[in-house]
Amino acid sequence: MNATDLSQKWYVMSATFNRSLKVQEHLEDIGVESFIPLRTKVCTIMGKKIRKEVPAISNLIFIRTTEDVLKNIKQRISYLHYLVVKSGKEVRKMTVKDEEMNLFIRYCTQTSQEVTYLSPNEIHLAKGTRVRIHGGPLDGLEGHFIKVKGVRKKCVVMKINNIAAAALIDVHPDLLEVIP
Repeated sequence: MNATDLSQKWYVMSATFNRSLKVQEHLEDIGVESFIPLRTKVCTIMGKKIRKEVPAISNLIFIRTTEDVLKNIKQRISYLHYLVVKSGKEVRKMTVKDEEMNLFIRYCTQTSQEVTYLSPNEIHLAKGTRVRIHGGPLDGLEGHFIKVKGVRKKCVVMKINNIAAAALIDVHPDLLEVIP
């Protein structure tokens, strides 16, 4: 690992007017890592139904780079904005730790089940029990076992810094270990 890797962070960004996929395409062209949680949507185009991958959370994109590189990118893409956290008078750019982001990406991409994405106000993790999944493609992932509003089954939710949460519906209880 070199010094550049150590200064890289996952920044939480907003690409206004649902242009996150366009931003991601530009980032791929210049070799900058990014992630957009996707969901499958069925659309009707010219009378035919097609399945299409669309962003699960409008405008949201995670970008892993250095602050200097991101400043240069923002100068070229006027509709790309930082998401910030306000704490009193202090305003900080939202970032996610590498380990947490890697788990979130794995959680979102390595399941054959439909993943439901939730905003932080749709879940109450304080009421949930922390669990770890054992077995299957999500082996080792940790989250909270909860009841989601409007969903009859229990599920495991993985949350990132009050930014987003992904709910995996109907995880078999035999695959779960309670974490004290």
